[in-house]
Amino acid sequence: MKLELNAYIHLKRLWFLSIYYIVFVSILYFSSDVKYMTFFCLLALAIFTIPTIYIHINYYDYVKNQVVFLEDTLIKIQSIDSGSVSIISVENIKTVNLHMSGTRMVKLVNQNFMFEEYFYFEIISTDDKRFIINSLYHNDIDDIFKKKYPSLKIEAINAYYPLITEETL
Repeated sequence: MKLELNAYIHLKRLWFLSIYYIVFVSILYFSSDVKYMTFFCLLALAIFTIPTIYIHINYYDYVKNQVVFLEDTLIKIQSIDSGSVSIISVENIKTVNLHMSGTRMVKLVNQNFMFEEYFYFEIISTDDKRFIINSLYHNDIDDIFKKKYPSLKIEAINAYYPLITEETL
């Protein structure tokens, strides 16, 4: 299975955020009391929009210009810029950590924040190399990964705001 990023994936991921932003700008524009509505819209922007945009950019930075191939016995991560290919044999995977929010873990339909849909796999090979495969590739990459590699033990790590940091890598 080939996984890569494109403009459609970004739009699909951020469409609700765009509608949300348009609604609040419209409310602000048509409001009779602009001062209070400005405060309300800025508060909503700070709570909902900025964290989602930040985590989206964070995830994009770690997977831009990469194509991931999930094959039966190995995982290939190809860099488009340099042409280099990292190959991880399933037998050589030491640990797989799945960082995701608790609402995503239990598959709740109602979520509090838009960034709760973001999650990532941290794959550690036997030679201690770390690889990241995140949810920008596919919304259900966790289910796909579990079905494709049932022999791997995946440790789910509850992270309220699953941001990829250098400590992870």
